[in-house]
Amino acid sequence: GPCAIGLVQLIREKHPEIPLVVMSPIYSPPRETARMTDLSLTLEEMRVILADVVDACRQYGDRNIHYMDGLALFGPAERAYLPDQLHPNDAGQPVMAAHFIRNLTSLVGETIR
Repeated sequence: GPCAIGLVQLIREKHPEIPLVVMSPIYSPPRETARMTDLSLTLEEMRVILADVVDACRQYGDRNIHYMDGLALFGPAERAYLPDQLHPNDAGQPVMAAHFIRNLTSLVGETIR
């Protein structure tokens, strides 16, 4: 949380009005609920923290920050495109891109080409 807040503050110091999208991790079956190290977070925990950071920024008046849930880009339905259970394969890249464009258009209210 604090690192994400610091990053947003740093970006906002240089670009106070630019639309900013904070995107959480995409689906990765072994990492959803398991920690990879003793100090790491699960992907589920990361998504909650990032959504909370965006909510806090919006509560303090930043209307140009948006949260994009990585599961909306590449979730369990796209599991077949993750041969290593982490990275989308060549067939999965355009699927994720299409989902990204659709979600970004929804967030910022403009058509993305």
